[in-house]
Amino acid sequence: MSERLVLNPEATLDEAAFYALLERFNEGRTLHKARNEIRVVEGYVIKAFRPPNLLRRLGYAFRRTKAEASYHNGLRLLSLGVATPEPIGFLLKNEGTRLFSYYVSRYLPHDFTLQKPLRDFHFPQREEILRAFGSFTAELHQKGIWHKDYSQGNILISQTPQGWRFALVDVNRMRFGPVSVAAGPKNFSKLWIDEATMRTVVLAYAKARNIDETRALQTALKADASVKRAKNFRRNLRKKVRPTPA
Repeated sequence: MSERLVLNPEATLDEAAFYALLERFNEGRTLHKARNEIRVVEGYVIKAFRPPNLLRRLGYAFRRTKAEASYHNGLRLLSLGVATPEPIGFLLKNEGTRLFSYYVSRYLPHDFTLQKPLRDFHFPQREEILRAFGSFTAELHQKGIWHKDYSQGNILISQTPQGWRFALVDVNRMRFGPVSVAAGPKNFSKLWIDEATMRTVVLAYAKARNIDETRALQTALKADASVKRAKNFRRNLRKKVRPTPA
């Protein structure tokens, strides 16, 4: 068995405290449990990634693991002035043919995720929040940040005296580099929202980037329709191949 532990030199946890935190993982409050599992322990968020299959593990010989990418992307976001939970460190554990990986960050308090104002049409200050979100996305793109999992649950929102604060989570899949005005509106395609809501968000985005509103909206709606078609196709395919209960 081999291990690799990397800690943020500016964080308050030392190696012993980091391992002690991981030992209490099963005691923590569950935030998410599916392919990966996320729990909160004493003000820290621990994300345990599912061990990759052999093919994917071989690929990690040439690129960062999800835990490692989460750590480095989090640090880069903070350096660019974008809110995200403070990265504490990551641990990779090789046990025979299996790779276990963990990413730890400090818990970032927030009021709600983007999911609430998107789904609740009567949410207080909904229009204001959506416009602020569109402007925030424009700011991300102008800084050369593209979140590949830009979905409802991955954007944390807080109301502050200065306005609405947005923070990014689940940051292991990011791209850093120029984001063209032609491609930018496509980033909204994973939000799974109705056309009227998309219009509100995209028009605020277009205004912030000083680009053509009609073209930006057309681009966003086209990408949105493509994502929905693909997802519905996969859903229908699973229904067809799923065995009928006896």
